[in-house]
Amino acid sequence: MSGGRQGPSLAEYGLDATDLADAVHLAAVMKQAADGTSQLSYGHLSHLPFTEPLPTDPGDRGPEPEHDANTEPERQEESPREEVPDPLRAATVAPLDDPVHHLDDRSALLSAFSLFNLKLPQGRADHLDLIDTARNYARALLDTAHWGAGERRSAGVPVLPALRRGAHRAVRLTLVVDTGVSMLFQRGVADELTRLLRRSGIFHAVDLLGFDSHRQGAPLLVGPDGRPRHLRPAGHNGPHVTLIVTDGLGTAWGDTGFQSWIARAARGGAVAVLHLLRPQLWQRGSIRTVPTRIRASWPASPAGPNTGYVRERIRSDTGGEERPRGTLVPVLPMRAAALHAWASFTMVRNRSRLWVHAAEYPDSGARPTPSPPENEEGVLPEEEAVLRFRRTASPEAFELAVALAAVPLHPAVVSEVCRDVLGRASPSELTEVFFSGLVRLAEGVLEEDPLEEVRWDFRSGVRARLLALGGQVPEIRRMLRLAVRVLDGRDPWFDDLARMLDGEHVGIPAAGSGARVWVEAMLPAVESGAVARRYRAPVDVYARTLRG
Repeated sequence: MSGGRQGPSLAEYGLDATDLADAVHLAAVMKQAADGTSQLSYGHLSHLPFTEPLPTDPGDRGPEPEHDANTEPERQEESPREEVPDPLRAATVAPLDDPVHHLDDRSALLSAFSLFNLKLPQGRADHLDLIDTARNYARALLDTAHWGAGERRSAGVPVLPALRRGAHRAVRLTLVVDTGVSMLFQRGVADELTRLLRRSGIFHAVDLLGFDSHRQGAPLLVGPDGRPRHLRPAGHNGPHVTLIVTDGLGTAWGDTGFQSWIARAARGGAVAVLHLLRPQLWQRGSIRTVPTRIRASWPASPAGPNTGYVRERIRSDTGGEERPRGTLVPVLPMRAAALHAWASFTMVRNRSRLWVHAAEYPDSGARPTPSPPENEEGVLPEEEAVLRFRRTASPEAFELAVALAAVPLHPAVVSEVCRDVLGRASPSELTEVFFSGLVRLAEGVLEEDPLEEVRWDFRSGVRARLLALGGQVPEIRRMLRLAVRVLDGRDPWFDDLARMLDGEHVGIPAAGSGARVWVEAMLPAVESGAVARRYRAPVDVYARTLRG
């Protein structure tokens, strides 16, 4: 034992070991709050509301959002056909037997969107506040320090519970999905993104609207049931985020009326464009963007309107620093890192500035009545259109176009060619090929299988030119074999073509043999693949089918 002076014991103040433990726990909680090490954060800025991390249970979605006439009731399992309103879907069937429903790195996308998980106090104060209750108990404990011995044991220390309002997710997301014809290969991706966000439990609600970007002027927004809807549901006053999902190829993006609508929408909440094509292909569309560093004017608020964005710096080839006349709208690629940076900036989380491709709406340099990119190229002669496509297309898209030039654009064949050339169907490359001015809607269809009609075909002369520029005889013959394997038995043409490729004897077919749609699609490859050299007589009979 030390001979030094001993401090007063707990018993002298009427405190026992339980009281000491409570006091130590309260001191630790208060110290963590002061140091900023507590997991219960009030935000880095004093004006920000209370936020919490995502629940560990994915099924915990918080309270059910209120129902209104503008909101479609959510279901656990929804098919893409029910979710995406698209009157053009039936008229323009994608030339794929298995539509693309692939999202790269879903966990990273969820992590990026989780920054929108904002909770605000709502409703009645009927939830126990543990921190304030502990603080009340500590104050009551200090108030009893002057009590006499045994008085605390007989009377007890009062515990006054503190109540607070429950914190519910506050951010409402509206996905405005482009349903124009050029989104043919992107619909599955948009459907999968919608399902991912609806099941994430991040948002108060996820609303789905559709619009046709090939219609100029203010868009007609429709819900999953095909009825007209408003962008913001009536009665919702909390933070609202609008994400426009598009490929940027529609004529509306260059229309002043459509751009003015986007600018008006950006006055009521955060608005951004999610571009589904690869950034290297953005220039083929009608969305003009400039790399821009933006900041939000003070005081910033979560999901604040774009009208508060200030352009600080741009990267432009012209070097001009013209003052923006319209509203800055971020244009984002489908990449988790870009979405994470935008979400952090929008929700005012550790990011006050953002480098992003930004469009300015309304755009003073926009054409009043632009033409679709595919129509601009479509007026070019076939040879010039192919040469332009070779100059501007990605190597993968050009290789895919050459392979498709050897086969009919039947859904099953196109899917098989994509798997052979690219490893899997890629919406970006398919969009690049089908909407480059080389492909058109076919006039003839098959009667025996209306669900898998050949609705698309290359323009006249394009197949031969593509095969001449990029085709190699072994590869052309391999694509012909692939088409014969997939479409075997559909027409006598495929039986004879299989024997030609194997070097077997082929008799002279009857006049008029072979469906025009198959022969017309594959005859250029038969000529380029050195098949017709040995089988000139039967090939000429089939060729007369086209002239007849």
